[in-house]
Amino acid sequence: MIKFGICNEMFEGWKIEDIFTFARKLGYHGVEIAPFTLCEDVRDMGKRDRERVREAAEREGVEIIGLHWLLVKPEGLYINHPEETIRRKTSEYLKKLIDFCADLGGKIMVIGSPKQRNVLPEESFSRTWERTVKTLKEILPQAEEKRVVLCWEPLSSRETNFINRCEEAVKLIEEVAHPNRRLSLDVKAMSGGESSIEE
Repeated sequence: MIKFGICNEMFEGWKIEDIFTFARKLGYHGVEIAPFTLCEDVRDMGKRDRERVREAAEREGVEIIGLHWLLVKPEGLYINHPEETIRRKTSEYLKKLIDFCADLGGKIMVIGSPKQRNVLPEESFSRTWERTVKTLKEILPQAEEKRVVLCWEPLSSRETNFINRCEEAVKLIEEVAHPNRRLSLDVKAMSGGESSIEE
């Protein structure tokens, strides 16, 4: 059976409960949540509020698929930044997002966040790659513990200069070498022809 999901940020200004209701009426099976639409920082969203969101989805018979657009807020996050303090801050927040995802009943987290992963000026692709691998390896044990899968998303070169093709994403996934990592294909990114896998 094919299941269909929809992202919640397109319903700007809606209550999350109303989004679940509307998604079900449209025939969607699940909703993927952008954390910044619920709060500035998931560490400020307590257990009861997390339970409320999860219970609202369950009442409607809608699955919370997981999370995407992970690093928009709080400001200052960057998965492969050359400054170790920024990377550590991002790694720790990603771990909190893993907990948040699990608390909502989600099973996947899609790592897109193009502006928080770019190869910065004066930096090389190879050094950026190495730092990305390091960050992923730091957070994947937490994902395994919480039974959450991290999915790397290749995105169009119009959005980011780091990992635009499926081949690159697959190579990254293989190098990380952990059971809780996968590939996520974005239709918008694929429309540019940059995310196609050669046969």
